[in-house]
Amino acid sequence: MSQIKVATCDDEDKPDLVISKTRQPPPAWPETPEPPPKVQIPKRTTAKINSPARMFGFTDPEEIKRNIRTNLMKPKAPYSVFQYYKETGVFQYIAKHALFENATLTVISLNAVYIAVDTDWNKD
Repeated sequence: MSQIKVATCDDEDKPDLVISKTRQPPPAWPETPEPPPKVQIPKRTTAKINSPARMFGFTDPEEIKRNIRTNLMKPKAPYSVFQYYKETGVFQYIAKHALFENATLTVISLNAVYIAVDTDWNKD
């Protein structure tokens, strides 16, 4: 154990005060970081065997691309909400009629005009 001698303030004749130096605590972390442990990654034999595409029934990425291209090129029927309506009944007849569709669009347009006029003329 090492010792440090400290002189007193008043006289040089008085004996020195001796303070013993204690051992320093170890640092909270090492000075040089330890390298991370090496992880062994298994070697893949082929990409086709371990491919995630196998879950969907395809083993070849080119086959997947061909299927996507053919599906995108197929002609699609235009969307119509009428396909979800029932085939028989009075209400499906009214809902599918062109007069009902035009009347609905007229009410929506008049409502938009009313909101615009009310907003402009409102003093509050």
